[in-house]
Amino acid sequence: MKVLVWTHDLLLQQFLHGLLQEMEGMQLAFAQELDAVAPDGKPGWVIALASEDSHGANLRAVLARPWVSGVVRFRTGGSVTVRTSVEGPYGEESGVVEQPLPASPSEIIQSLSGALQLPSQENEFEERTAVATVLVAEDSPLQRQLVAGTLKAEGFLVLEAEDGAVAWDILEKVAVDLLVTDVEMPNLTGLELAVKVRGDQRFGAMPVLMLTTLSGFEQIKAGFDAGASDYLVKPLKGERELFMDELVQRVYGLLGDTVSDSGTAALVVDDSKLTRQMVAGTLQRAGFVVTTAEDGMEAKGILENEALALPDIVVTDLEMPVMDGLRLTHFAKRNPRTRELPVIILSASTEHEHRVLGRGFGVDAFLSKPFSEEKLLVTVQQVLTRKRLEKEKRELSKIMGRDVLRAIHHGGLEPRSREVTILFSDLAGFSKMCFGMSAGEVVGLLNDYFDRFVDFVLREQGYVNKFIGDALVAIFSELPGLDPPAVRACRAGICFQVEMEKQNAHAVQPLRTRIGINSGEVIMGLIGGGERKDYTVIGDQVNRSQRLESKSPVDGLLISESTYAVVCDYLATLDSVQVETVANLELKGIAEPVTAYAVTLREK
Repeated sequence: MKVLVWTHDLLLQQFLHGLLQEMEGMQLAFAQELDAVAPDGKPGWVIALASEDSHGANLRAVLARPWVSGVVRFRTGGSVTVRTSVEGPYGEESGVVEQPLPASPSEIIQSLSGALQLPSQENEFEERTAVATVLVAEDSPLQRQLVAGTLKAEGFLVLEAEDGAVAWDILEKVAVDLLVTDVEMPNLTGLELAVKVRGDQRFGAMPVLMLTTLSGFEQIKAGFDAGASDYLVKPLKGERELFMDELVQRVYGLLGDTVSDSGTAALVVDDSKLTRQMVAGTLQRAGFVVTTAEDGMEAKGILENEALALPDIVVTDLEMPVMDGLRLTHFAKRNPRTRELPVIILSASTEHEHRVLGRGFGVDAFLSKPFSEEKLLVTVQQVLTRKRLEKEKRELSKIMGRDVLRAIHHGGLEPRSREVTILFSDLAGFSKMCFGMSAGEVVGLLNDYFDRFVDFVLREQGYVNKFIGDALVAIFSELPGLDPPAVRACRAGICFQVEMEKQNAHAVQPLRTRIGINSGEVIMGLIGGGERKDYTVIGDQVNRSQRLESKSPVDGLLISESTYAVVCDYLATLDSVQVETVANLELKGIAEPVTAYAVTLREK
């Protein structure tokens, strides 16, 4: 669709620009004087103007221009009117749609499409705009760009205002689902804007999220007193990504069943029809898709049925015939398909034994009867949030490793010197091997290879620091009660080479590995710039491990002199390997030749 905004109303210009500028398939132009030539020289343009702009204007003459397909005239109040034959002082006007304000984005798109008289595009744009509309009021252009850009990336339709007064004008002209506002702004502060919103019945219970650098108790209290629904402190340097994630979660939460809980599925199990209906009704009103069962056995059948999608949460009574809530929980938590499924038990029982058993069986929360609808919803949301965080932690552990999570827990992410052993591995001839393979085949081959290697690293309580193409970097540090890190790293490398020898014996595509191992002092911690940092190790000892790997025998290990000094006794106990001294070894970037030790498997 092509829309030319021809108006002297700067607010209408700004509003339509914010609404239409990033919409897919939209070509937008602006003019205060209407020239006789189309902006792109082609027909199919819809003219958008304010009712004041058309006073005394000959719309019939405008519509007579071959490049104009229709006109949408915006005015305050009334209802939508499609004028295909309007008697006016200048004769008949056809193709004019009068659009009252305020209006929702979808209504405005419908009017523009109606003037264009293309029903198929009308349906297309109506579907695209069926999202929540958020107004962001912020006087700082950089902060406004951060907030608006974050919400646009989530698919929200975002309108922007540079102060409270402009925000109020927009609110009076367009339907908004959520207001995000700064507190300290010129012309009209966020607090004053919130008070006006709450005092105007047109806006009902529209949620208001306040953003500010003022985090004191009195400032936050003043925000809620003014009518804020929630309060979010602006990010400090280095915390923008966390802020963006928190902002999105808060917005979803404030929009409630409009966005956040829509489609979330719950299974409600209770032998009492009254309780079952009450719980199901409460969850349905909050946007959940609810399935019910009269007892645990019926619920078990639903969970076992692989033709049915699993619910996101189970809310079950404790005492039921045939199968009670504890037995249902025991079944769910022992079944691989349902063991991650959160379970809330409703109970009038106050017996401590039931709660102890419940925790043992994996119950995620108990809710004592009687309970209010609010208490039920809060408990459900808390359990779902906790499960989401647990899932995120598991996924993060795959990316960062236990050592990083442990360091976060103990606040030890700042760079510091540590004595560690570094294992660096690479696949020999991998680039040539990949020639002719599809991307999926290459990734599948690498993932299978890394799965095996990581298993041996974890067995020795090391952690994978990073993957670099077909290379792997693992770190082994001193841990109480375990062998020295150098011994554990060498054992992991040798055992992996033994495993690969077995796999390659009958593999269509053998994988040949080189491993370099070095021990020494490194700098470990968060290293990077701006918002993006990596928990990693740097230093000369890290470089040496990589250089050793490049000189390592294929299917073997090349270990440094510092590592060998620790592992020589261990290696002497192994009949399956042979050790060869490599003297005067030149390593790239290392000034002096070094002595290293090649460890290879003995031929059987």
